Amino acid sequence: MEYLIPLMPLLGTLPFAVAAVVITWLVLKTRGGGSATQEELARLREAIEHLRDGQLDLQERIDVTERVVAQIKGAERQERLNE
Repeated sequence: MEYLIPLMPLLGTLPFAVAAVVITWLVLKTRGGGSATQEELARLREAIEHLRDGQLDLQERIDVTERVVAQIKGAERQERLNE
């Protein structure tokens, strides 16, 4: 056991070193270093792209509807003027 005496300072710091490595790994994983996080980001980006596509489609439909309503109102005004 006397041979362990010179290693005592190293053995005393070992749990802290292991904890530091684990904490660093967890921080890197949550900041985009982990594959699960990258997969989640990819899913979120895909969902955002899907929402953008839907929003653009709805905007096009609104534009068409506004033009049709404007044409109907214009036709109704023209009819009133012709009466």
